[in-house]
Amino acid sequence: MLSSAEAQRKATLERPPPVERSRTKDRAKSKGGSDKGGKGSDTAGKASKSESGSSDAAGAGLRDKSDNCAGWAASGECANNPAYMADECALSCKGQLPTQQAAKQESAREDTWTVDWPVPELQPDLARAMAESDPGRQPSGCEDLRDDCAELARSNMSGCGEAAVMLKDCRATCKMCRYAKLVDDVTGECADKHEQCAHWARIGECGKNKRFMLNGCSRSCEVCDAKRHGCSRRNARGGIVEGTGEGSMAHMFEQAMVDFPHFEPTALSRDPWVIQFENLLDPAEAEDMINRCRDFGKFERSQAGDQVSSVRTSSQCWCDDTNDCLKNPSIAAVTRRIMNVSRLPMENAEYFQILQYEPGQFYRQHHDQQTAFWTPQGVRLYTFFVYLSDVEEGGGTKFNDLGITVTPKLGRGILWPSVYTDDHTKGDMRTHHEALPVVKGIKHAANLWQHLYDFKGPSRSGLCPFLGQNTNP
Repeated sequence: MLSSAEAQRKATLERPPPVERSRTKDRAKSKGGSDKGGKGSDTAGKASKSESGSSDAAGAGLRDKSDNCAGWAASGECANNPAYMADECALSCKGQLPTQQAAKQESAREDTWTVDWPVPELQPDLARAMAESDPGRQPSGCEDLRDDCAELARSNMSGCGEAAVMLKDCRATCKMCRYAKLVDDVTGECADKHEQCAHWARIGECGKNKRFMLNGCSRSCEVCDAKRHGCSRRNARGGIVEGTGEGSMAHMFEQAMVDFPHFEPTALSRDPWVIQFENLLDPAEAEDMINRCRDFGKFERSQAGDQVSSVRTSSQCWCDDTNDCLKNPSIAAVTRRIMNVSRLPMENAEYFQILQYEPGQFYRQHHDQQTAFWTPQGVRLYTFFVYLSDVEEGGGTKFNDLGITVTPKLGRGILWPSVYTDDHTKGDMRTHHEALPVVKGIKHAANLWQHLYDFKGPSRSGLCPFLGQNTNP
């Protein structure tokens, strides 16, 4: 018999991530459960015992279809995913499921969903290329299938992210070859990746778990046509222009030094730019941001890029549309404040990544530019990093190539670029940095990464697998 924690980990791999994952730990705790044993393991044991020896349950016709049911039930999944668990784990969830009426209402909500991501309007040359493209012809390696790929890509390579034809027919020009398998997920045959896709779709998972289902179960969710255009950006106009003139990255940094005296800007470096600000948020706002993670049990092991790694040992949580985090007044106010400095549309920002570093935790040297110019959101232009707490000792942010270390202080922020002002396709490796180990105290901070194009639109659509993946060429 698997332990509760083992069952939960196995469950994550075998079915869609549960809806409102952020609430699961909180619910489990409120019931006395734990994924580390104790009462949680005891609950799992009782469920297992009931499955093998309870005559009254058997008489009622209740049964579990999966070996993972006891672990899922112990971690709060009966309340979290009632439609799925009622069907798969009726025995383990006995007495823990909502009433039938509530379940019907929940099911009705699950079945009502739309993909709000209309097909893009293409430039004439890209539209012509789309019409000419042979859907049955796939590249056999790192090659272009057209002679005019360079012209279609434009001088700044922006065309690579504007039409589905570029993903299939211009891979060499657009430097996609390292990620051929990921790109094939969009341009290749539309198929389900999991045996249970049809079942998950029937119980409403397509609407409840868009990011997982629309990519992993595209056929069952009936989004094959939409997915073919799901990674093409809808607004071809970037948030800034290349060069050093008005509307450029260089111009933004120059203006940030003079337009916001109340934030006490200090240029720690001008080539590349690194600006330090003070008083970006007050203690109440900082505490509110941290509590968005504490209250919903969302702090979990940080990832380096798109995977857990020994180079990063902190905890993180995402402040996204889950639990209405984006509607929180403090989150909204701080986001507006930051985007006012960087002069980019709100949609170009990712969601706040809120961080927690305990003594001894760190993030080794790394760079923040991890997204390709051919993704719908384009490259990461800026990192705006804000400190949500003081730290008694350690925990500074060190720019390794610049000889700069910033000391954590509540309300302090740092802004720096990830690409060059005159070439947005080229990462500026001079802004390598690391989070030094915390020696004493707890460090809370938050990242707000900002892109050249709209990030939130394709993220909410759930159609493009490029978001959340390291695609830096």
